[in-house]
Amino acid sequence: MDRGNFDKALEYYQKAQAEARTRQLDATIQLIKDHQSAEDYVGNGQYTEAIAALKRLQNRVTDPDSAMYKAIEDLLDKAQSAQSDDQFNSDLDEAQSYLDDKSTMPPAASWILWQMMIR
Repeated sequence: MDRGNFDKALEYYQKAQAEARTRQLDATIQLIKDHQSAEDYVGNGQYTEAIAALKRLQNRVTDPDSAMYKAIEDLLDKAQSAQSDDQFNSDLDEAQSYLDDKSTMPPAASWILWQMMIR
């Protein structure tokens, strides 16, 4: 997965870390690595894990104007939207399976499910 500027930032921070180990550099490097892990979760369809990781990251980033904070918000929006889409598709598949199995469903229930699907 191409991570663009964050990969370069991580590389630069790791070089700086090698020259002068500080807590701040260690913390920044960990933030970038955690963001990359959250990206991997999203890429793998693990939206619940991604959302949890991103919310923890949001609590650790103190500057809401920073590029990292914006990247976290964007990825969080993406993960939440994808999770919502997955849930909708799952519900739709379940409703379709009930419609396909008309022998076990009373006619009124079939009509209600059909109404839900066309909305």
